[in-house]
Amino acid sequence: MSALTDIREGERGSAALGALALLILVAAFAAAAYLPLASGVRAAARAEGKAQARAKALEAVLAALPVFEEGAADGVDSRAELEALEASFAGALLVDDVSSRFNPNLLRKNFIEKTTLARFLKPGASVDALQQARVESGLSVDIATAYGDFFEAESLAVWFTPYTYASVNTDDEFALERLWFEATGDSSGAAAFREANRRQLEALTMLSPAEFAAWYGVEAEALAPFVGAEPVLNVNLAEMEVLEAALAYPGYGIESPHATAQSLTAAARSRALDRAALAALAGLDGEHPAWAWLGTRTWFWRIFAKSGDAWFRAIVRMEDREDGTPEAIVVEFREGGPEDDPLKRHD
Repeated sequence: MSALTDIREGERGSAALGALALLILVAAFAAAAYLPLASGVRAAARAEGKAQARAKALEAVLAALPVFEEGAADGVDSRAELEALEASFAGALLVDDVSSRFNPNLLRKNFIEKTTLARFLKPGASVDALQQARVESGLSVDIATAYGDFFEAESLAVWFTPYTYASVNTDDEFALERLWFEATGDSSGAAAFREANRRQLEALTMLSPAEFAAWYGVEAEALAPFVGAEPVLNVNLAEMEVLEAALAYPGYGIESPHATAQSLTAAARSRALDRAALAALAGLDGEHPAWAWLGTRTWFWRIFAKSGDAWFRAIVRMEDREDGTPEAIVVEFREGGPEDDPLKRHD
């Protein structure tokens, strides 16, 4: 399975919390039974303490999910909402937008070459080789290993992420072809999809989410929400360098990507920006292809939850239910803190 389709959806609610804690305890005590009696008792106690810390951290993560859903209900995830969420947990939770970066699994090679992303390539690195590596090896959550031959390690940690949805408006047609095949098992259909997507991208035709299904047919439903047409970046939380790169593509015809990105970032730090505010600040009309990047929703959140002396890390995926209301789903939960995470936090 691909990096976008092999993520398991986490359970929610007290029942799941209790079940997870029980499983951890059972596993811990089973392992301890093989130790000599004296050390086994101590190991079991430590394991029980770790299980309790894990359960408490997961409980805090689950408590944050309704806040994400409520915040996204108006279509805008703002910096003020994020800061209020962290404050409500008195430092026990650190939350950041982990999807408003670039996904090396999905980037088009000419987008890398023709924007400020080119400066993050290692000397001598070839975008053709990068594209071929993706075709041969598939997509990866471990971007440091998968793309370490192409991008500088520090750049991968700061400006890139494996946690995004794929967009027919921005992403590489070969990567999308692979996702289509893995979702449907139809190789000829995947090839036809790739060709249709190539024509769409070359024409700088931007599809709305509603138009995505109409353009690509009923099979598009099989890919939702992992492939769609939603804007990739949340301007309210994306870093200036990320916005500058997104706006720097020559085909977009934006006169000063740097100045526009600076203006958007400064405004987002003082107030929540909706689409109307973005349009006024960026000077973009409603059909401009840069809207493929510029949005106001965060699609993947990262949470660091502290419990006692231990940190735990969760990834929360956002999608919309059938009735259009936002839903937050825990898709990863493991031990680990900000200092040892492969993706650096932005202050």
